[in-house]
Amino acid sequence: MSVRRLIAVCLLIAVLGAGWHERASLQAWAGAVTLPEPPSSAGDPAGSGGNAKVGSLRKCVKGGEVTYSNVDCPTGAQARAVTGGTVSVVAAPPMPKPSEAASGPTALHKALDITRDDTLRDKIMQRQIEGPR
Repeated sequence: MSVRRLIAVCLLIAVLGAGWHERASLQAWAGAVTLPEPPSSAGDPAGSGGNAKVGSLRKCVKGGEVTYSNVDCPTGAQARAVTGGTVSVVAAPPMPKPSEAASGPTALHKALDITRDDTLRDKIMQRQIEGPR
């Protein structure tokens, strides 16, 4: 490996390490960046007059099936005006914690674990040292 490549690798590692160290401030900076709103499309919900904001509620009807979304309706679905009523947003339920049985070693891991049997480990080590016969 040439000296130039070694220096380049060291510099790359240093830059990546600095980025990892400053990741919290980089994430805060990335969160502060605002993106421009896309132009309104012809598929705006009825009655919006082309002023539907990104993230506003849309009612999409396709073959008698009604779905609500905060993005444009899928192809083949008709956008309808959302009238009356209220919308409740429910937080997702918390993820269940893995059980103790799932986090421990499985029966297969226990069966393949050669470190628990010293004689088997010694035989394998001796075979590796002596080589194939």
